[in-house]
Amino acid sequence: MAKMTRKHATLLVFASATILVLTFSLSLTTPIAITWLGGTLHTHEAELDAALQDAAATALANRDGAIIVMDAQTGRVRAILNPELAYE
Repeated sequence: MAKMTRKHATLLVFASATILVLTFSLSLTTPIAITWLGGTLHTHEAELDAALQDAAATALANRDGAIIVMDAQTGRVRAILNPELAYE
C-alpha cells in the first residue's frame, strides 16, 4: 500500500467531515423523498438527472456549499450544484 501523503489525508478529513455534517443536518429535518421514474434507465436518463439535481438542491437547501453526484462506474457527472464552488 502506498504511503498516504498530507494532501490525501487532508482530502480524506474534509470528505469525512462533509459527510458527517450533511448526515447530521439532514437528520434534523424532514426526510428527502426521491420519486424514481418507471421505465428503463436509458430512456429516462434526463429525468433521472433532473431528479438527482432536485435531490441535491433539497439536501443543500439554503446552506453554502456544493454537491457533485457522479456515476461511480463511468465517472459521468449526473448532477452538480454550485459548480463554480465545486471546481475551486
